[in-house]
Amino acid sequence: MTIKERLVIDKVRSFRVAGDNGFPIGPPVFITKWALNHLLETIGNMPSESGGKLWGPKGQEGIDVFEFDNSGSGESVFRPDSDWGNHRLAFWLRIEDSHIWVGDIHSHPTHWNGFLSKKAGFAKGDLGYIEAVFDYNPEMKRFFSPIITFDPDDVPVIWPWAVEREGLRVCYSPIKVVAGREYLPYKEARHGI
Repeated sequence: MTIKERLVIDKVRSFRVAGDNGFPIGPPVFITKWALNHLLETIGNMPSESGGKLWGPKGQEGIDVFEFDNSGSGESVFRPDSDWGNHRLAFWLRIEDSHIWVGDIHSHPTHWNGFLSKKAGFAKGDLGYIEAVFDYNPEMKRFFSPIITFDPDDVPVIWPWAVEREGLRVCYSPIKVVAGREYLPYKEARHGI
């Protein structure tokens, strides 16, 4: 799909956003309608424990690309394919329209909740994986890791979690859907940091 085709999407598949469940509220995450539709249509039609990578334009806040991780999806647990992920990271960093890795999204079985699973060893469990991501990416301060479940009517429910590097603090990041990439906010210059 071309950038021009991405801009003409004006409707988003029905979905719900879960409540914060008492977790601290973090900064919102901005996502384009195209990226949101793509992940809902992909993960929303796959077996649970399916997922992929979330990418955002360098210099802007938010997500405008979702890429499905075919190799890491559909098992008893979502296991992101690190070889594929490293290949995609190299691709997004070397092209003229460079993007940064913002996070991963995956689904949990309908009968589960949408909370991130606890660390279960090195790079195991959602929080163990995110801790390893931080170990290998020292510049990354925050990792967006939403979970998708489905309500009784089979409507996707997004649990918009983000994890901050410091203390592996899990917070709820409200989702802000924008029409297109041009509506993603630009990162502010931070002097002295």
